Amino acid sequence: MRDALTFDIVLFKSKTECGRAVRKALGSEYDLIAMVIRTAQEPKEIFLLESRFSSGVFISRFSERKQFLGSHFKRMVHRRLMWVGKENEMQSLAMYC
Repeated sequence: MRDALTFDIVLFKSKTECGRAVRKALGSEYDLIAMVIRTAQEPKEIFLLESRFSSGVFISRFSERKQFLGSHFKRMVHRRLMWVGKENEMQSLAMYC
């Protein structure tokens, strides 16, 4: 995850009954998705933007979330964004983070 960039995603597979129900309903191996955000103010930190069912949208630190791997999450997988537009467009979007 050290090489994760803004707009990449992290997929989670949780151990909860709710997570199993979501995976079954979606036909997916994962039940939670988060978008990576990097900031100039904290370049070594990875922030995760995620929606949690009816609780709303949250931003959390990956350094705090990774401690749940094994206890709450069976697996976390990083996926790199493949940008199909012009490079300067992606850089313009990232400036807002």
